[in-house]
Amino acid sequence: MPHRSALLVIAVLAILAYLPAFKLSFIADDFPQIQMSRTLDRPGGFSGLMASPIANTRITFFLLTYVVDRAAGLNPEIFHGVAVGLHILACWLVYALGVWRFVQRKIALIAACFFAVFEGHQEAVMWYSAVMETLLFLFGVGAIVCFIQWLNGKGWLWYGLAVLGFVLALFSKESAYIFPVLMALPVIEMKSRSKAAGLVPFVLMAIGYVAWIALGRGENPRFGDGSFAISSHFPIVLAESFGRLMFIWGLLAIIALAIFRAREYLRFGIYALLWMLIALVPYSFLTYMNRVPSRHTYLASVGLSLLVAAAIACIWERLGGRIVLVVAAAILMTNVGILWKKKADQYRTRALPTDMLINAVQHSDGAVHIRCFPYIPLVAEAAAREFGGTVVFEKDEQQNKNNGRCMNYWYKDALGRVREVYVPPARLP
Repeated sequence: MPHRSALLVIAVLAILAYLPAFKLSFIADDFPQIQMSRTLDRPGGFSGLMASPIANTRITFFLLTYVVDRAAGLNPEIFHGVAVGLHILACWLVYALGVWRFVQRKIALIAACFFAVFEGHQEAVMWYSAVMETLLFLFGVGAIVCFIQWLNGKGWLWYGLAVLGFVLALFSKESAYIFPVLMALPVIEMKSRSKAAGLVPFVLMAIGYVAWIALGRGENPRFGDGSFAISSHFPIVLAESFGRLMFIWGLLAIIALAIFRAREYLRFGIYALLWMLIALVPYSFLTYMNRVPSRHTYLASVGLSLLVAAAIACIWERLGGRIVLVVAAAILMTNVGILWKKKADQYRTRALPTDMLINAVQHSDGAVHIRCFPYIPLVAEAAAREFGGTVVFEKDEQQNKNNGRCMNYWYKDALGRVREVYVPPARLP
């Protein structure tokens, strides 16, 4: 299949799978994130974001959000369209991994198609605030592709592009420090000792980056909110996250390779599993749950996609193309079914609190008084502010009773009538 046709097929699959994203509202953190990006308009706005330990390692996200907001306004369809567009670019980069001869173009194409429709990392595509994971992916995996081209002897321009991509990745998400480890995989596989020294600048930058973040930990709330902590909880999170990512497609892929005794794919499978484990490491230091959120599996999903692609290629070689079409149809229908129904419903539920609050703001005469809200106050304040309203938080026993998973507010309408809204926990995210 020509490259253009392959890219078109991948793009169509990605759009088909994530079509429901275009109809979603903004969710939770979207409002404060968009408003934070607007500070770039102010004098010293960029330097202010760079001075913030929350924003400086994600500056590419705020730059992108600023551009989209200025160009399209507060239109969720446009924002989600950008997210899906970035996902298409990420899928194309998975296909570009075919420049690694160990991967091969056929497996890279199959992997890209699977990656395009896979529902397991859906949060990085369906929630705009998680687009920073996609940006991290684009710059980081782009750097890996360029680095592999340099390993293939394509010249120092590719090495320079790899350095540039890695630098941009460092300013997209804190987990970017892991890319030099992933870059080591093709170096090890190619047994390219003469070019192993090419990893040194990337390793040094990663070490400096981690040290820079560590020095600012006292001002960084992520070190105190359960997002990152070096503790005995790490192996539990890593193991459960890896197991959940492997189920069910990774498990089926291993079973298929074992049934066909495909020893020729043994090394390849090991490298794919290593990719998954390595990519999950930076996210597995959280303490507030036993597995990483779906958005944090976006990079690790490449390893899963390669493993599944190897199994499909093996089935193709053993049983022919017709069986492969059946397998591909089953994968497509399963993932699309989950995304279109289950996941779309989940994201509509996640958007419900802010959607309802905005409706109250638009019909209220004065502030909306919140007794209980399922998200942090900043989310409610930002959503109300976006539509010219204000909120007042009142103490309520239900807030503690339900651990914050409740929604109750009241306001006065234009006629002075008191309107009270209560949403039971069962209807909330």
